[in-house]
Amino acid sequence: MIRLGGAVVVALLLGTASWSMAFEDSYDCRALAETSIGWDSKAWKCSAEASTSLQRPAIVKLSDLNAPVPLLTGQGVTPLRKVSEASGVVWFIEETATGTIVGWTLLEKPGPFSPPHATLVSTKTYELFGPGTFTALYRCVPNRPSG
Repeated sequence: MIRLGGAVVVALLLGTASWSMAFEDSYDCRALAETSIGWDSKAWKCSAEASTSLQRPAIVKLSDLNAPVPLLTGQGVTPLRKVSEASGVVWFIEETATGTIVGWTLLEKPGPFSPPHATLVSTKTYELFGPGTFTALYRCVPNRPSG
């Protein structure tokens, strides 16, 4: 009887673990913070800015995450290429119309005692007056939580 009870507890724990690793299919994400770091070749110095009080926070939507081609909706609809996935983390690449590569990292934070949510981080490197990097941090909520 004790072995059967132990087996049931282990099965429940494994079922909960596998449930917590499954990604939601669609998220609405709102920017919380942004950083910009770059080299100004005219002034010959590095400059950096960071903000956590955004006047107009960017809003993006991730959809079809469990499909072969996930989509990012913001200023337009962009297909994403899934690069890698680990427990609770997935990495995407976006190529903009100008050829800039943007990396997107989604960290899912589901839990049995809190509403499901995720953190999304975007990073792009570009050349303007010198090399620069722009990073944004988003808080995401699923459109149809499965929990």
